[in-house]
Amino acid sequence: MAAACTLAVSVDGLTGGASDGGVDAPGVPEAAPGTPEAGLDAAVEASDAIAATDACDADFCDDFDDGPLGARWSRVVHSDGGSIALDTTAFRSPPNSLLTSLGDGGAEAAYLQLDLGAAKLVKCRMNVFVLATGSTSLLDFFTLDVSGPQTYSLKAAFTPTASSLRDDVFLPDGGCLCPREEPKGPLIPLSQWVAVEVEVDFSKATLRANGVTLATETLLESTPTAVTMKVGQYSYGANPWTMRFDDLSCTLSR
Repeated sequence: MAAACTLAVSVDGLTGGASDGGVDAPGVPEAAPGTPEAGLDAAVEASDAIAATDACDADFCDDFDDGPLGARWSRVVHSDGGSIALDTTAFRSPPNSLLTSLGDGGAEAAYLQLDLGAAKLVKCRMNVFVLATGSTSLLDFFTLDVSGPQTYSLKAAFTPTASSLRDDVFLPDGGCLCPREEPKGPLIPLSQWVAVEVEVDFSKATLRANGVTLATETLLESTPTAVTMKVGQYSYGANPWTMRFDDLSCTLSR
């Protein structure tokens, strides 16, 4: 069990930079032809980036180009060892991206949180850049906290060897089936911009990267009364991760 950490919460947003915002991303070896990773890399060249969200045609958009940070969100959260900031040194569309970094203190967090209310479908697309740091810990980068007849957290995550979707189901007696299931898929390519999509209709969830399905998860079917979205990082290990997000757009059905 990772050590507890202190979370700092701001409803008004944060300003300032992150300590490693200027670090260049190291290269990664090319995948062998025919592997899932090779298919993802090829899709990077074959597909255009997700369009910038200055003209939003979805229900919620944030291209992270206009400050202050978190102005469109319910709250900004980070632990003592986590940092979150708008970054001008690397982006998918100018002038900014969202940069989140985690330290090596154990359980660390740095994310934006948005209360979506009741929803029957959530479909979010974003560009992500995961810096290959050599970390060996599990990293959640997109979470839906679901309340209603079934209460659980659906988490899109990855490790250095695989990506996954998992749902932590919370029981009436206070217990937790954590995780209830944890199917594994190909790793999201590191040290490059990747178009990621998470689609959830609350009976099934799908994680895609550059149009390639990485993982699916069958959920305990219900109609949520409240859904909270978290975009950023939560790590359970003692190894740091650094990640950028850009051009987020979400479509909701209520």
